[in-house]
Amino acid sequence: MKTPSEQSEHLRLVVHLRRGRIPCIHVPNGGARAGGRRGLGAAEGVRAGFPDFLVWRSPSWVDPTSVDIEGLAAGLVVFPRDTRATKGLALELKRQGGRWRDVAPEQRECLAELHAEGFAVSVAYGARDAVAKLTALGYDLALGDPLAHALWPQGHRVEPSPACPFCELNNCVLRLDVPGRTINGCSRCCRSWEP
Repeated sequence: MKTPSEQSEHLRLVVHLRRGRIPCIHVPNGGARAGGRRGLGAAEGVRAGFPDFLVWRSPSWVDPTSVDIEGLAAGLVVFPRDTRATKGLALELKRQGGRWRDVAPEQRECLAELHAEGFAVSVAYGARDAVAKLTALGYDLALGDPLAHALWPQGHRVEPSPACPFCELNNCVLRLDVPGRTINGCSRCCRSWEP
C-alpha cells in the first residue's frame, strides 16, 4: 500500500480538528516558490520551518516531566517549563513512517522558539499519530465524531435516547463502553461526553 502524501495527512487531520471544534490554523509555508514570489513571501512574513499546525487552546493534560526540547527526537510532546501557562500546541506533521531526521533544521529551530514562548510542541508522523497525541493531551477529536471513530461501530444507540446536551436533538445519542469508562456521542453534531 502506498504511503499517503503529507498533504493528504494534513487534510485527514483537519477533518478531526474541525469536528472537535479545536481552534487552530494550518500554516502553508512549505512548497517551492519561483524567484520573485520567494522574496515577496519573506516580506509578507512567510518563514521557513514554521510548524504545520498551531492550536491556540491549551491542552487539558500536561506532563511536567516532559519539558526538555530534546524529547522531540524521541517522539514526545514537549511542554514549556511552566506547564500551567501552556499557550497551546505547535504541531509539525510528517508522512507516516517519517523519522526525526526528516525534520529540517529550520523546523527544529521554530519548534524550539515556540517552546521557549510557552507552547507545547510535537512532531507527528501521519494523521493517526497526530490524533493519538492530541487525544492523549485531552483534545476531544478522536471520539468527537462518533460515526467516524474506529470504536463507535461497537457502540449502541441509547433507548430511549436522551437529548444531546450540545445540539439538544433527540434520537441521536450513541453509547460506547470502553475499558474504565462510558462515552456518549451524538451522531448529528459529532460531540462526545461522559454521562
